Amino acid sequence: MTKLDDNLQLFDALYQDYKMDNHWIIELAQRFVQNMLGETLDPFLFYGNSIEEQSTRIQRLQDSGEDDAVQLMHFFTLFVSILFHNHELSKSCLENIVEKKVISIWKPWISFFRCYLDIVSLQAIDKKSERKKFKEAIKMQRGKLLGKNRIVSG
Repeated sequence: MTKLDDNLQLFDALYQDYKMDNHWIIELAQRFVQNMLGETLDPFLFYGNSIEEQSTRIQRLQDSGEDDAVQLMHFFTLFVSILFHNHELSKSCLENIVEKKVISIWKPWISFFRCYLDIVSLQAIDKKSERKKFKEAIKMQRGKLLGKNRIVSG
């Protein structure tokens, strides 16, 4: 992780030197690494030092049409929340991710994390009908991940 952080700082300098667009890509990746290394006060914050600052920044990004930045921030928060076992935050992140705005490489992760969170939630469900519903959702997500839910037209 430390080597990754060093490389990201190098990329940051290049972005600034050459005045490249999408500087947020480096900022988010750097903050993600810092959060994972425990170098920040709150591993779930990617902009600023408070939820309010982060919310303001997210709103500005949305207003300026930077959907990629917003979606990537939700994904990074999702990864960190899964690793730190904050399943409520993980669910919230999944709700905020707009699948049609996500670049293709991230789409399988949506299914994976939905499946994972359904499996984790299954333990707390007592009602048979609810358990059955969750098991079906898990089966569907699993099939999607394994490519078994493809519809063949012909």
